Amino acid sequence: VSLGQIPHPLSGQAELRPAEAKHFIDLLEVLEQKTAGNLGDDEKALLADALHQLRLGYVSLTSR
Repeated sequence: VSLGQIPHPLSGQAELRPAEAKHFIDLLEVLEQKTAGNLGDDEKALLADALHQLRLGYVSLTSR
């Protein structure tokens, strides 16, 4: 939602909030670090893929 790829659920409008998006990406990175060694292979892959996609979206948004 913060990257403007999904409409905001209340307003129905796409909103670009790069600072908020970066905050949530950073939180997921902390979650990845704190759960290292405690996740199954599927969980680890899901988190890694989600972070990868979010980082690509963030870079795409901020490099315009």
